[in-house]
Amino acid sequence: MQEKRIFLCLITDVPEKQPVCITAENRFFAVYRSDDGFIVIRDECPHQMASFEGCPNSSGKITCGFHGWVFDLKSGVAEKGFGKLFHYPVQVVDGKIYADLSQEETDSAYSASFVR
Repeated sequence: MQEKRIFLCLITDVPEKQPVCITAENRFFAVYRSDDGFIVIRDECPHQMASFEGCPNSSGKITCGFHGWVFDLKSGVAEKGFGKLFHYPVQVVDGKIYADLSQEETDSAYSASFVR
């Protein structure tokens, strides 16, 4: 499968605990810092496609602000609620964060835009 890499942001744009939420190529992304780099997820809670904007990384966990579902940020597994976060492979090159879209799942039947 051929890589389809897109630029998301600079590493300096991502705060220590809060995500940077970005719309690019008609997709929603949330970029988080982790202990060993950066994590990029689809910015849609599996429950009702809410954004993770304003949802901090708290000891490796994020909590959806709409209904309180909790996810392990690295594995994506729900610890409260169900479903799993979609992770994008990340590349950091010259201080820039890129997401690889080549392994992307089929687009959601819903759009997160209705809760933004």
